[in-house]
Amino acid sequence: MAIAISAAASANAQDKREARLLDPFRECGSIQESDARLACFDEALLALPQAQAEENRRSEQLTAETFGMSERAAAEADVPVEALDQVADTALSKNADGDYILTLTIADVFVDKTSRMVILFENGQLWRETGNGNMRGRLRAGWVAEIEPSGFGGYRLRIQGRNGFMGVLRVK
Repeated sequence: MAIAISAAASANAQDKREARLLDPFRECGSIQESDARLACFDEALLALPQAQAEENRRSEQLTAETFGMSERAAAEADVPVEALDQVADTALSKNADGDYILTLTIADVFVDKTSRMVILFENGQLWRETGNGNMRGRLRAGWVAEIEPSGFGGYRLRIQGRNGFMGVLRVK
């Protein structure tokens, strides 16, 4: 069931992308006069590479905004186009394998009722310790953390300049 929901959400995001790319062509198809319709299609075709580049940029930035969220939550996220430049300021990079690495500064650290750390970052994201890892000691506000996908479907948090890692899950 979860796979079907995730697939549907991903398909919905793909449908939105395709609609944004094809809308100019659909508008041209409604023009009755042949020369005007052809000119419209020519203009839409010339604008297509720019539209595709913008969609790729949007996709990258949505990935930055939704890093660590479930596939369904990420696919349903709809960041307004005017907010894209703000999202681009995020500290997201790629490693040699092409995986994203999110670099954030810790704002505060809490302990939940199961004695696991909950980390609040300066950008407002909230991540919870999952219990796997080999990091020792408590995290501190002001430390810089790097979060990257683990090889097993979760995420690993590492602190710059320290040894070990901690498994984490994005809460918000």
